Amino acid sequence: MLFQDFRHISTVQAGSHDDLSVRCTFGYIPLTRPPPFYALKAVAYQEKTPLLDPTIDVDGWVLAKAVNLAGTLSKLHPVVIECQLFLSAPLAYTRGSVIPLYIRMQSSNQQALDLLARHNALVVRLQRRIEYSLPMKSMKNADNYHAGKNKRDLAEAVWWPTATQEQEASPSLTADTQTHTVCLNGELHLRGDLVPSTMFPVFTVGYDVCLWALDARGLKMAETEKSLLEHPVEIVTLFAPGPRAVRYAPPGSGSERPLPMEFGMALGTLGSAYM
Repeated sequence: MLFQDFRHISTVQAGSHDDLSVRCTFGYIPLTRPPPFYALKAVAYQEKTPLLDPTIDVDGWVLAKAVNLAGTLSKLHPVVIECQLFLSAPLAYTRGSVIPLYIRMQSSNQQALDLLARHNALVVRLQRRIEYSLPMKSMKNADNYHAGKNKRDLAEAVWWPTATQEQEASPSLTADTQTHTVCLNGELHLRGDLVPSTMFPVFTVGYDVCLWALDARGLKMAETEKSLLEHPVEIVTLFAPGPRAVRYAPPGSGSERPLPMEFGMALGTLGSAYM
C-alpha cells in the first residue's frame, strides 16, 4: 500500500480562533487488472497441466534477451554460455501470484551446463525501482525532499528441470554445431503485499526481472556488479478474468540466498514538500 500525507485546512468563521490544520494519512491502492492469459496457458492453468515451452506456446512467452556469459571451468577451461530468458506473457502479474519463467542455456561444454542445471545456480530476481523528482520551483520547503532513484531486490526465482530433461538421460546435442542445450522451468513468487506498479507526475514505482551473474561451484564467471539483463514488468492488484496462475515449483527448489523483507512504503515527505 502507498501512504501519502495530505493536509486539510479548515477555516473557523466565528470567534478569534486561528485557522485549524488537520493532517490525515490516506492509503492509496491502484485497482489494476492484467490482460487475460493466452489460450494455451489458460488451458494449462484450467486443467492444472504443465506449461508448454516457448517453442510450442509461441504467444505465451516473451524473450527478455539473449546474453553470452564468459567464465572459467575448474580454473582452467574457458567457457562461453548463451542464456535465453523467457517471461510468461502478458507481462503483467497480480501480486500474490507467480511470474513463470523459462531459461534455455547453450554451450559447447557439457560439464558447465551440468553445473548450471542445479536449481540454485541461476540468479534471477524481481527488482523494485522507485524514481522520484519534483521541480524545485513548485516546492515551498525543498529541504524536506530529495530527488533520486532506489532499487531493491524483493524475490528470487526458483528453478527445476523441464519435463523433457527429466525423461532424457542427458540434455540434447545438436550435431551441426556440437552445442549442448539445457532448459529449466522457473517461477518468481510474488508476495501479496507488494506495492503495485504506479506512475504519478512526481514519482513512479516500477519492477524489472533481472538476471545476475551465475553462481555455480567450480564455474567462475566474469565479475560484474550490474545485472546481465533487466526486463520491465508490471505488478497489478486484481486478477485477470478466467483461471488463475498455478504454482508448479516442486518442494525444495527454493534458493538459500536471503533477501530483505519489507512491508508497505511510506511517502509522507512527498506531501510535506509542498508545505
